[in-house]
Order: sequence, then structure tokens, then C-alpha cells
Amino acid sequence: MSPANLSFKQYSVLNLRCPLYLSLFAAPYLVVKTELVPNNLKQSIIEYLVQHDRGIADYAPLTNGKSALRRNNLFDQLSWACKSDSVAEVILTWHIATSIMEVKCSPRSEEESTSRRVAIRLSKYCAYLVAFHPELLPDNQDKAELVFEDMKKELKGILGCQEYYLSLWRARVKKIMERMRVEETMEATTDQGEIHVETGVQSDQNKVVMNGAKLGRLLIDEANSNGLETVWKVLADVWTELIIFVAPSGDEERVMKGHEDVLAQGGEFITMLWALTTHIGISRPAN
Repeated sequence: MSPANLSFKQYSVLNLRCPLYLSLFAAPYLVVKTELVPNNLKQSIIEYLVQHDRGIADYAPLTNGKSALRRNNLFDQLSWACKSDSVAEVILTWHIATSIMEVKCSPRSEEESTSRRVAIRLSKYCAYLVAFHPELLPDNQDKAELVFEDMKKELKGILGCQEYYLSLWRARVKKIMERMRVEETMEATTDQGEIHVETGVQSDQNKVVMNGAKLGRLLIDEANSNGLETVWKVLADVWTELIIFVAPSGDEERVMKGHEDVLAQGGEFITMLWALTTHIGISRPAN
């Protein structure tokens, strides 16, 4: 993981725009960019891999972000966003929340900017995997694709067809947050004035966009209470843990074949992590 030019793809589900002179079907491919893997992320990944080595005394099993939340004293408030049995759903929920933070909260210090960069780049890379390489995820591929399609339908329903393809990123976030407030007001009326964010999220299956918006709102509230630097560090920790959780293939021939196929096309960052975890002997806990 030492090459200075190590890079990965970047994709945002909230920044999908299509120039009028091109086919709408070409839109997803227009917004895939490439960024360098931050050096501090490489170091964090090595540290996480060491922590999850079964050969050490204080070995910790892999989780999809829950351990990071526990370490940062936010497990009770935010762990609902990691409870889905679909890795694609967890990724998209945290990706939308991270994208909202990116729009709403600019960095104010170098340290904050460093954590922010790690969180945003991992968020966009994981979203890229869901959109373009679901075969590399632990999920059943059909299930991952369905989660992504449901998310797009939900987003299109919130924004409207024209805005879904043509509106600006900040306008999308504004409209999503407005819809979230409307839904929370409706929930409050139904629950006689009490808003139960966790209960509402858990019962709203297939509402990835709204779940991500609620998570984003909670993160913004946390930033207002304890500082942006704290929240960006939490997000960087969650995303680092999540990408390592995704990496091992276990005994799934489908995932192994997927990595072999992308290697023939030049490889992916996740394939390098897959090779590392396979070599070290790191695996996800059995469900």
C-alpha cells in the first residue's frame, strides 16, 4: 500500500447530473472521477488490519462501522444506521449522510480537513462499488443492485424527474432535507408530538435516502454540540472500518471471480484490500 500514486474511483449518488446534449443513460459514467488514496488512510488501514489479526491478544472482529461508533461514544445514537443486513444499504445510508455533511459543513482546520478528506473519498469509493461493482460486495449481487435501484427511485420521487438529472448538488441536498423535515413533522403528528428517529428509521425499509438524511441531520447536530473535527473523525473511522469489512471475500466464489475479472481490467482498490485480508487471514464474522 506504499505507492504514492495509488488511486480509487469516486462517485456520488447526490451529484448525478447529465449535460443536456448527452443521453441520460450516459449520466452515471460522466460523474465517476479518480482521486489519490490519502496517505493517512493507508496508515489507518494498516492499523485496522493489525487490530483485526486473529493472532493478536486483543483481536477485534470486523464490524460494519459499529466498533468505530462505540469507540467514539456514538453507538447508542447512530448504530441504527449499521443494523441492516445489506452492506449496500449501510454504505448508501452513510454515503448520503456524508454527502450532506460535505455540503453543509466546510473544514475549519487542517486536522479537520484531513479526516474530512478520508471520509469523503472512502464514501464516494464505496458508493462507486455499489453502483458499478456490486459483485465485489458481500451482499448477494441481485440484492445489492435492488437496493441501489430502490434508492434511485426514492431519490427521483423526492427530486422529480427533471431535477433528478439536472439540478445542482446543493439544491438536491436542500430538497432532501426539506422532505425529511416534512416526514418528521408527519411522524410527530402521528406519534402525538414525539419524534422517534431510531424507530422511524428502522421501520422505513427501502427509504435509504431519508435514512441518510436523518443520519446527516444527527451528524450536523453532533457537530454543533461537539465540533466538526469530532464528527469528521467519526466518519473517517466508520468508513475505514466499513471498507475493511467489505474487503474479505470469505468462501464466496462469486466475489473471488469478480476480483479476478477487475484485475484483468487493471484492478480496484478494494481488490488490493481483498488480497491483503486474504493473505493475512482476516475474515468477516459469520452471520
